[in-house]
Amino acid sequence: MKHILLGMGLMLTALTVGAEDMGHPPMDMRGMHMTPPLPSFLSMDRNRDGCVASDEYARLESAGRPLPDFDAVDADEDGCITLQEVRQYRRKAREQGPPPA
Repeated sequence: MKHILLGMGLMLTALTVGAEDMGHPPMDMRGMHMTPPLPSFLSMDRNRDGCVASDEYARLESAGRPLPDFDAVDADEDGCITLQEVRQYRRKAREQGPPPA
């Protein structure tokens, strides 16, 4: 029984870590989104130049997707969201936890 529980815990950890890399938003223990979800970086970077420009981001917003403010993700304010900035945004959102109710 002990080995089964340990195995299930490891599987849950692997699924949680993998979800962030696949573009899924962080969730709290109830399965509720903590922040507006960001699509995967590859789906945002339409021209595959390693940079999500404001026009690429706006295209996603105009499609009706609830997204965080572009400037909140663009940490260095250069008008380009990189994969590193997406990961940094997700890490910070996870650390801050869900917004107050």
